[in-house]
Amino acid sequence: MTGRFHIAMPLDDGPTGGGNQFLKALRGVWRRRGAYADDPVQADVVLFNSFQFLRDAAALRARLPKAVFLHRADGVTRLYNAPDDPRDAAAIRANRFLADGTIFQTAWCRDAHLRLGWPTDRPYAVIGNAPDPAIFHPGVAHDCAKRPRLVVTSWSRNPNKGADVLDWLEASAPQLDFDVTFVGNASRKLANIHHLAPVPSAELAEILRGQDIFLMPARNECCSNALAEALACGLPALARNDSGNPEVLGKGGELFDRPEEIPAKVAAIAANFAAYRMAIPKFDIDAIARRYEAFADTVASAAPMISHYRRFGTPAAWFARLALT
Repeated sequence: MTGRFHIAMPLDDGPTGGGNQFLKALRGVWRRRGAYADDPVQADVVLFNSFQFLRDAAALRARLPKAVFLHRADGVTRLYNAPDDPRDAAAIRANRFLADGTIFQTAWCRDAHLRLGWPTDRPYAVIGNAPDPAIFHPGVAHDCAKRPRLVVTSWSRNPNKGADVLDWLEASAPQLDFDVTFVGNASRKLANIHHLAPVPSAELAEILRGQDIFLMPARNECCSNALAEALACGLPALARNDSGNPEVLGKGGELFDRPEEIPAKVAAIAANFAAYRMAIPKFDIDAIARRYEAFADTVASAAPMISHYRRFGTPAAWFARLALT
């Protein structure tokens, strides 16, 4: 049944967040296969993302009553931003009234959303992310430098991206036995850490391949695209022991709970660098696309579950139901 997919949001080609980067890679696979519809009217499956562009998704739901609508759940904003952040509630309403099935990116993501009251009366699946292999791939194999080179990336300035760890590294840099480069938008001036502004994906991948170890300090990450990109470039990683990070990292590095643990963990990775590189998980965007397709088929073959809300037949009615007006 699968047919052609359409992603119901504009995708930015510049330096942006991980969800945008992953969806671009997914769209690229479907375009290569002739399985992507730039015109949503020609789509059999519409994929919409979290709380983003829900008005567009609602308008398409009203126009395409026979299409399968899949909802990709993203980060939990109440954890990531503030307990009163309204976007989780918007995503739950959208799921209830627009979605035929849900895709969670990690088991942690699934469990966190279900605790919020995410609907469970329709199919859902856990399907991870993968970066574009044409951009994020290993370079020439090398040994870890005697003074290891760590790299951190973040497009967002949100403190939960690891501001506490960056502050600790900034303060401790003169005593550390490794160098740190931060690529992204910093919330403060960094004097002791090498800081580069955000760059497009191809440039970022080149920077990653010139480093030794990726540092992932973020909290409450659903399924970090930044971590997956670094691993795909062949960098063992040191990730905060939090949320979806352990699922993405696998055995390709070490986990830490406190910044003070970082020097010893860096030393452990450097001492067994080749073994950690060999243990990096494999990311296959084509396999991920096939899992999306298989799940769409599963949803399409299930008993019609949304007939009770397809009666809201105009975009205005959908917007009102979703409290989007």
